Amino acid sequence: IPDIGPDGKVQVTMEYNGDTPVRITTVVVSVQHKEDTDIDKLADLLDEYVFPLAFDGMPADDAEIILNPSGKFVQGGPDADTGLTGRKLMVDSYGTFAPHGGGAFSGKDATKVDRSGAYMARYIAKNMVAAHLANRCQVTLAYAI
Repeated sequence: IPDIGPDGKVQVTMEYNGDTPVRITTVVVSVQHKEDTDIDKLADLLDEYVFPLAFDGMPADDAEIILNPSGKFVQGGPDADTGLTGRKLMVDSYGTFAPHGGGAFSGKDATKVDRSGAYMARYIAKNMVAAHLANRCQVTLAYAI
């Protein structure tokens, strides 16, 4: 697809039956594109060429597909991310005990979801254990712009 740039992100939400995924419910797709790209045309191209391959083998007939929810995504890749404040170290969180998406905490204010989301997940888990609802608790959150 000629208008697509090198940066992109996808978040897929699945419905499970126990531990088995049974269908795709929501897909948030952020695709870098040229300034003058027609987003509706881009959506049609993704529907035709990308999603059938990506969804192969998993029911997704009624999946909600959200394309570039924050609007235009023109600047991306190293041009947009290089030099931002923050260390992406596991020591900033809980080592290998609790996985995280790689966003830094250090150097960011609490309005950034990397930091505030991790703090909220810790708050929820800590209170679940304090209320004796669990001996251990791991909370996983997902955010999309």
